[in-house]
Amino acid sequence: MKRDTDIGGNGYAFMSTPWTDILSVKELSSEDRLKRLDFLLERYWRPVYFFIRRKGRNNEEAKDLTQAFFAKMLEVDIVGRADPAKGRFRSYLLTSVTRFLSSREGQQAAGKTDFPKGTKFIEQMASSEFPACEPSDQLTPEREFNRQWAISLLNTIFSRLKDMCTDRDCMDTFEVFRRRFARGGAADYGANNRIAREMGISVRQVEGHYKKALRWYRFLLREEVAAYVEKQSEIEEEIRDLWRMLGRG
Repeated sequence: MKRDTDIGGNGYAFMSTPWTDILSVKELSSEDRLKRLDFLLERYWRPVYFFIRRKGRNNEEAKDLTQAFFAKMLEVDIVGRADPAKGRFRSYLLTSVTRFLSSREGQQAAGKTDFPKGTKFIEQMASSEFPACEPSDQLTPEREFNRQWAISLLNTIFSRLKDMCTDRDCMDTFEVFRRRFARGGAADYGANNRIAREMGISVRQVEGHYKKALRWYRFLLREEVAAYVEKQSEIEEEIRDLWRMLGRG
């Protein structure tokens, strides 16, 4: 069994950045480009889709435009404008989708179905079963984009945390954290007591699982955020922005 402190090793070293993912597209084969497109869609569809919905497009139009944008993102014109030195990836993505929507190609994309096929997430998004998600009526398109960006980031972190706990055969650790997080991270004895009763473990075990998961969660949070900023010194500021986007700061 892996040690609790062995967070950074065994496949959990710092990951490549989204800049790397995009700038390396020119070197990929057609098959690998489709895989990259699928990855980009799965990881970043929420902020783009909700931004387009908040711009007044219906569900089907937004689905088409989201797919078209990411397909276009893999072409030279958008990839060629990607420059890590110009700022954070989040700003680049928002600027790119704004330009795409105002372009002739973006204005003509809704209703088309001839986007790249054969990748799992594109097929899922094109399906009629894909949920018609509604944006918040209280937020501007830009604020909705940022809120959904934050939600996507946290979903990714939770997924990675679950994978870590699975690898270490400690799913109780993940389950305790999930239940505490669902309660807003409440640290009172009553919350721990309820979780202990629900899971059939002791309060002390709940506290131990939560402390362990929180340590791993903070590591993954910093690692994920580090991938989207230009300088390491910007990590804490970006984390504060993350909580503000979610209305927790």
